[in-house]
Amino acid sequence: MRIIMGDLLTGRRILDVPFTAASWSVELNGPGTVSATVDLKDPTVRQLDMWNAAQVGKTFLAAVENDVILEAGPIWARKWERRDGKLTLEARGLWSYFDHRTLLPNIGDRPVTNPETGEAEEYANTTLKNLHLGTIGKRIVQQSMTWPGGNLPIVFEDDKPGEHERNYRGVDLSIIGSMLENLTQVIDGPDIAFVPQWAPDRLGIQWLYVSGDPRLSSVTEHVIDMSVPASPVDGLSIDESGSKLASLAWASGGRSGDEPLVERHFDTTLIDAGYPLLELVDSSRATVTEPATMRGHAAAAAVNGRLPLSVWAPTLHTGGRGEPRIGDYRVGDYLVFKSKGELFTPDGRHRRRIATMSGSAGNDFIDIGLGASYG
Repeated sequence: MRIIMGDLLTGRRILDVPFTAASWSVELNGPGTVSATVDLKDPTVRQLDMWNAAQVGKTFLAAVENDVILEAGPIWARKWERRDGKLTLEARGLWSYFDHRTLLPNIGDRPVTNPETGEAEEYANTTLKNLHLGTIGKRIVQQSMTWPGGNLPIVFEDDKPGEHERNYRGVDLSIIGSMLENLTQVIDGPDIAFVPQWAPDRLGIQWLYVSGDPRLSSVTEHVIDMSVPASPVDGLSIDESGSKLASLAWASGGRSGDEPLVERHFDTTLIDAGYPLLELVDSSRATVTEPATMRGHAAAAAVNGRLPLSVWAPTLHTGGRGEPRIGDYRVGDYLVFKSKGELFTPDGRHRRRIATMSGSAGNDFIDIGLGASYG
């Protein structure tokens, strides 16, 4: 594994980091992490001038395996231990940069509110119409790049057709990272990712903004047979919870006029199977104002509530026993586990989606978090 660092604003001036320990993680619809520890007693490391070369908020750190950039983003923290001469650098994926950017057009030094009336200025608002939700996210990011110092090396997918609309008030000073997350969480919202990759001349890196319809995943499913002696599955934990079981689901939190907006959906699947009545209340929909949309959230909760919430977390060997290499897996991809004669899981094929991955230097295993599914 390689750890590289360079200039965040340009993606250039790449240096290899001679680390003593390093780790990485990637996350679906959010920033992963890259961590590296270096020994400043090493003359080679001292020549890099880490005080200036690895500045917080200015320098990116990237983890590379099999020539694939797994994750890359700005260094947000560093810790120096004089006693042992070790410096630890902690970075997060590029999504984290947009947790430090507000959703405003480039208004220069003009005020967001009128100095005389105190009313919000319309020129500070962002209105996006008749677009795919992923393209709305794209427009938000592109708008942020018009500010001085905001033009990071990001390339964009083509626009996608859609009929969605978003109106953002500048006076709210919304954080772009949160707005992107909100787009992924609406009903049938798209996956959004900043995928790090080599620049065409390989003298720097860039990030590709991509969105799903609604899912981002490769065409190929990764099939893993747990029943064969050479199975790459070194460990597997399954956490199952009945916290979301429900026949009657309520959704509330938005407002229509001055009254709370509350909708429900009743599903008899569990009752027909002999379960007692179970209810679920989702009061997190503060921005929903349409009853039909709120009913959709209630219906989705009731349908999902037919089965317990199940989270699979396998540890996979990557040492060449026929399994895909690190770099062949991507968050959003699907793993299919073939089970036969297991102590707990029933025989058959179990399809789960990769939500997180993590690994470390010198380790032939990767830990995978498979997205919560029902059943």
